[in-house]
Parts: sequence; structure tokens; C-alpha cells
Amino acid sequence: MSPISASEKIPAPDEKEGYVLYLKDEKVSEVTGKEAGMVMPTAMARLGESFFVCDRDCIHVFTLKEKVSKESEILFAPDDTALNDMVLAGDYLYVTVTNTDRVYRVNVKKTPYTPELLTKVPSPNGIDVRDGRAYIVSIPADYATLKPENLVYWIADVENPAPEPLNATARLYDGAALSADGRTLYVSDWISQAVIALDLNTGEEKTVYTREGLTPADIAVDGDTLWIPDLEHHQVIEFNTKCQKSPPSARWR
Repeated sequence: MSPISASEKIPAPDEKEGYVLYLKDEKVSEVTGKEAGMVMPTAMARLGESFFVCDRDCIHVFTLKEKVSKESEILFAPDDTALNDMVLAGDYLYVTVTNTDRVYRVNVKKTPYTPELLTKVPSPNGIDVRDGRAYIVSIPADYATLKPENLVYWIADVENPAPEPLNATARLYDGAALSADGRTLYVSDWISQAVIALDLNTGEEKTVYTREGLTPADIAVDGDTLWIPDLEHHQVIEFNTKCQKSPPSARWR
């Protein structure tokens, strides 16, 4: 888990107080502390002992052993100042940059790690990739002013990227995560304060979890379990997608 900020405000570039937490057996511990020099860690991915963390304008690469150590940084274009989400699929990290409309991929089997521009999507945020297909949600670049292009997009073939809208409802989308069977795309939305399931076969949209005041950030799916970071309430919600009743309000703070 990567809290965006240790305070109530968005940190300045010189406020390097970001950290990453680890949950195991109901116990929360620290993976990296403020000494890692991160400003605003968001998305994370792991490949063996390599641990990748998005942080504003770069990706930090750590080595996970008995003692966590920083290996390197993956740098992007100077105007890429809002790296937002990232997912590991095959040999590549797929990375969204909200302020420049760019979607990159990085071959994690080749060093030095080099970002390759994949395509552009209007202010991209959450992303998931599976079997050569990519799903990307859009959020306003200022995270407030909704535009018609703030939709859910999909790419049929990442080797020949041609993003197309998957739905027609503009929202303040944040996270995106595919179900285990790949038939459903879960997306989080700040306007409806909810997580919405999109049936990729029928196009049907259904709210699966909502609560007044919910601020759903980048979500994750593991089997039937949906993990929802409630950003402004500093908590992570665990929700069983097969459950017909609302779960407890929060599991970890």
C-alpha cells in the first residue's frame, strides 16, 4: 500500500516523505520509509526481487531482500510530472501519465530500463492489461473539471495500439482492474462515490460497492476479493464481489 501523502495536502516536489506499507497476516509493516526519497508514491508492481514504484515524475526500482535497497530510477520526459498508474503484464510495465495524455511501456527484462511511448489517451489514470488487451480509464487532468472524453478506453492489441471508448459515460475515473475471468472490468469513480462493474461482453454497467463520502482510488482484484483504497479516509476496504450485503466499512487504516 502506498499512501499518496503523509499529510492532508498534495506534497511539493521537495517534500520527499513518501513511503510504502505491506500487509500480511493482518499486520501492517513498512517496506520503504521516508529515507527512500519518494515524493508521492502511487502505483506499484513486483517482478521477483524487483519492486517498482511510480512517483510523480519517475519510477523507483527497489530490490526486495532481507534489507530493501534502492536499485535505480526510470526517468521519463521532463513534462511528465503526473505518473499515475502502472501494471505489469508479461515483460512490460504499462504506465499512465495523466498530465501529458501519454501511456508508456517499459521492458523489465532489458536494462537500462527505457520508457517507450505506446499511445495517447485523454488524461489517463487507472490501467489494466491482459492477453494483449489494455483497459484505461480517464480522469480530468485537474482532477475536477469533467470533460466528455473522460471515459473508459480499451486497446484491442497493444502491439498495434488504437484506443477506443468502451463506454459513453464521463466520470472522475480512478482505478481499473479486471476480474479473474477477464469478463468484467471494475472501475472506481469519485462522482458516484462507487466501484462500478463493466460487463465486457454485454456493455452493462452495475454498481458493486458504494458508500456516502467514499473516495475510491486505484483498486485491485484478487479472485473474488476487491480492494478499495478510500483515499481521503486513510483506509483500505476489502469487499467480496460475490457478497450481496455491504461489507464492514473498513479493514485497515
